[in-house]
Amino acid sequence: MPTPTFVLQALDPTTGSPRVEAGLCIADIAALRAVLGLEGIDKPIGRATCAVEPHALKALGALSDPPFEPDPIFTRLEAWSGLRAAPYLIHTGYELPLMLEGRKPLAVFGDVYPCDWLEILLARFAPFVREGRIVRRTIDHPFPAPVGPAKLLGMRDVYFALPNDEWRI
Repeated sequence: MPTPTFVLQALDPTTGSPRVEAGLCIADIAALRAVLGLEGIDKPIGRATCAVEPHALKALGALSDPPFEPDPIFTRLEAWSGLRAAPYLIHTGYELPLMLEGRKPLAVFGDVYPCDWLEILLARFAPFVREGRIVRRTIDHPFPAPVGPAKLLGMRDVYFALPNDEWRI
C-alpha cells in the first residue's frame, strides 16, 4: 500500500485523543472536498483536520485506494504528517492518554492568548487536574497592549506534570 495521504480517526471520549486510526490514500481532493462538504470553502485540506459526518464514511471509503468500508466509530479525518513515518509513537496528540497511563511525566503547550485550540486542549485536561491526577501550571507573558485584529493579550505557556513529577515544571 502506498503511503497514506489522510488518517481517519475515532476519538476516545475521555481524552479526546485518537484511539483507532485508519490510513487512507485519496488522490481526488476535489471529490474529498465534496464528500466533506468543503466545496467553496477556502481551507487547505492538505493540512486540515475535518469532522466526518456518519453519512460521509461510505463515500470516504470508496475514494480510498484501496477502497474499504469504514466503521461508524470514525468521526475525524486528518491530513497525513511526516511525523507518522517515525518507527515509534510520536506524543503529539497523545499527551493526555500517555500521562494518564504514567508513561509521560510532563507535557508543555504554548501559544498566544486568547487561543481557541489551546482552550479546547486545556478543557480535556481539566477533569484530571481537578481529580489531582495531573498538576497544571500556567505562565502568562502579557503584551504591553493588545495585538492585531484578534486583540491578542500575550503568550501563554501551560505545563502539565504527574503529581510526583512537579519538579519538571
